[in-house]
Amino acid sequence: MESRYKAGSTRCGMTLVELLVTLGVMVVLIALLLPAISRVREADRRTACLNKFRQLGHASHGFESARRRFPRNDALSWTQELAAFMEDGSASTMLVSLATASDTDRDRLLRLRPASHVCPSARETTVSDYPTVHMGFNAALLGARTADVRDGLAKTLLLGELQPALGAPWVLGPTVLEPQFGSDHGAGGTICAGDGSVHSIPMESVAAILPGLLTPGGGELLQLR
Repeated sequence: MESRYKAGSTRCGMTLVELLVTLGVMVVLIALLLPAISRVREADRRTACLNKFRQLGHASHGFESARRRFPRNDALSWTQELAAFMEDGSASTMLVSLATASDTDRDRLLRLRPASHVCPSARETTVSDYPTVHMGFNAALLGARTADVRDGLAKTLLLGELQPALGAPWVLGPTVLEPQFGSDHGAGGTICAGDGSVHSIPMESVAAILPGLLTPGGGELLQLR
């Protein structure tokens, strides 16, 4: 009886060796999957960043068509001037001059951080405890007309990405200069050219082409496409 019982019985559970092997396989699979997931997430964030630049570029051209000039930093910043032309309309209720605003409105303006001006990959940074944004306008084009861009819109930077640590509060109308350009994407930064096209510039190429892109009439021969 006893021998027949042993022969017909079935073993349940796992041995320690089998458990360790299974755990080892799971650890290896997780280690392989995590970088892939991270790359997919960063690709999604980069796409979202490019789309935000497209929207800002379209708003800039809509503004230029309506006002016969690009936005400028004057009584209102360029970010405020574009607010009414943005699809999200997130900042359209705060079109108040920072210079004449009350203390309460000034604080509220400085604390605004519209998602349309923030890179999804960027670390959240502050200046004097106020949140910063990461989209800068080409200072040479503030208040300019498309006719002033003698190099051609496709070869002139309209908007550029700012390094998170060098951003500025939204209401101040950040501008982009070569030392400020960059991002947390890792490979490079994003720009919107004057014709509305968006591009990613590798950081190793920045010193070679960014100065020419920032000048609307320098006569540089540049190729972005």
